[in-house]
Amino acid sequence: MGKKIFFTISLIIVIFIIVLFLFFNGSFGNDVTELNVKDDKKNMENIAPETVPEKIFEDELKDYQKNKENVIQEKTPEKEGASTTKRNGDTQVLKASFTRSGDAWNVDVTLKHPDSGWDHYADMWRLVTEDGEVVTERVLAHPHEDEQPFTRGLYGVKIPEDINILIVEARDTVHGWSDDRVRVDLTREKGDKYVVKK
Repeated sequence: MGKKIFFTISLIIVIFIIVLFLFFNGSFGNDVTELNVKDDKKNMENIAPETVPEKIFEDELKDYQKNKENVIQEKTPEKEGASTTKRNGDTQVLKASFTRSGDAWNVDVTLKHPDSGWDHYADMWRLVTEDGEVVTERVLAHPHEDEQPFTRGLYGVKIPEDINILIVEARDTVHGWSDDRVRVDLTREKGDKYVVKK
């Protein structure tokens, strides 16, 4: 009788040890892990996949709209008598000189602008028709911090014979095309801020 009891107790202990061994060795743990993974996948499936991308897109759209407000929109010249109110820092067109040379023109334009270096300076003037068609452009290749106002010319400019009215425009690298323009009538010897020599 005593041997049977001892054998039964020993068997129970052995079974208990085997169960503990299997549990800590991962057999049951793997089952639990698999259940957790399945639960995680199920939870992931319940999350709308569009939620995060939409948030990112909304942020990018806001940044784009903010940057778009800072983009300088070029303007076509306005008709005579339109407002020429200058914005602070705009390039001023002080005067323009048109000299006929054969079938072409030599054009000198005097500008004034508070150039402060490569990040902000007057970088171009141009001639456009009243309809906004560009006749020619004069690139200003560098800042003129120590030369204000300054005059730069363009020679051998071809102006169509049927064009008598031109607009002189100038721009800078920050504000774009200035509202300060000079309207030139090539049939007159001089006008407001311009002279014509034939």
